[in-house]
Amino acid sequence: MPAEVASRTVPWSIPIARAVPLLVLGALVTFSADHTSEFGLLSFGGFAVVYGVVLGVVTIRVAGRGLRSAYLAIAVVSVLAGAAALGAYRGDVPVLVFVVSAWAVLTGGLEIYAAVRGRGRVQGSRDGFFAGGATLALAVVLLLLPPGYTEHYRGIETDDTGKLVAGTLTAAIVAVGVIGAYAALLGVYLVIGGITLRWAARPGGAGAAMRGDRAAADRLAAGSGAARDEARR
Repeated sequence: MPAEVASRTVPWSIPIARAVPLLVLGALVTFSADHTSEFGLLSFGGFAVVYGVVLGVVTIRVAGRGLRSAYLAIAVVSVLAGAAALGAYRGDVPVLVFVVSAWAVLTGGLEIYAAVRGRGRVQGSRDGFFAGGATLALAVVLLLLPPGYTEHYRGIETDDTGKLVAGTLTAAIVAVGVIGAYAALLGVYLVIGGITLRWAARPGGAGAAMRGDRAAADRLAAGSGAARDEARR
């Protein structure tokens, strides 16, 4: 692929590399019964550090100049947020909300900034609008969650005596669940985006077809112009 074409396309490996830690976090939250704030800080901290390192390495290796600065900034913020979460893993719900929402606001804003800069010039950059919007939405949901939220409920399952099993929904359970749902949703979206970019970059893919259509149109226009000049003569 020519250098000028590659610099105008988000490398498919970037969304795929970003999706893997997100999907792992989503699966970890989904299949874990421990939704305490401590679990949330540990799982998010591990995710953010790995996410930042992976994104930074892939960005340095394959990203063009138009994308590198924003993605490297996201990588640095992620590593710092992950380190903060791991360092404060014994914190309660307000600590979890503060660390994750601060990360979400900064990285979500950088995502949208990169998407705006690349709009109309970098293929695949518009995915940043969804990623940034979803990340900012995560911050909003967490910040709106009351730290002392508690809801008692009766489940649909029964114990050995036939009584409905009661439970308690807390702010920590909601916060960790929201983080897991966000990670799973964005991870799947980035996988789809990466596969789409990979397919478009192949010689027979949509990107090549579009470039071929443009070239054919240019040749047709040039031929028509030459025919008009010949007719005038």
